[in-house]
Amino acid sequence: MRFAVLATLLLLSSAPAMAKVAVDVDISTQTMSVTWPGGKSETWSVSTGRTGFETVRGTFGVTRLSKNHWSRKYDAAMPYAIFFHGGYALHASTAGRLGRPASHGCVRIAPEKAARLFEAVRRHGASITVSGSIAEFARANPGYDRREPRSARVRALPRRDIFEDSTFVPRSISSQLE
Repeated sequence: MRFAVLATLLLLSSAPAMAKVAVDVDISTQTMSVTWPGGKSETWSVSTGRTGFETVRGTFGVTRLSKNHWSRKYDAAMPYAIFFHGGYALHASTAGRLGRPASHGCVRIAPEKAARLFEAVRRHGASITVSGSIAEFARANPGYDRREPRSARVRALPRRDIFEDSTFVPRSISSQLE
């Protein structure tokens, strides 16, 4: 009996560990390299945090998965969200700005790629490394304007539900709330 238990433990300890997905995000090139279990690699264009909303750097594990996440903070969809540090996540985006810093800190990915990555991470887990900087990206892309886009510099419009109980809505925003 002892021999059977020891033999089973020995076999289990010598079995190869299930490979994780390795995700390497490079802010300097706005790319993400994905190494799948089995060793195949792909490199994709992404968009990381823009100036003032830099994506956190370091090496992280996955903290949470959410297939249909909705950000209450930014009132926006974050499909196939793979959270790795607090509110920072890899997620699908249709914003069309991949290849340049554009987000509030998350890493935006094309939807079909985000769906594949989400499923692989759900099955195998992942190690996520984020490196590089917006300054390096700007040096390599002289036409890139590091200032926040005009829409981000202008104060955000209040949400409609703030005014639902109010009889006063400033004329300048009343048409945008409809």
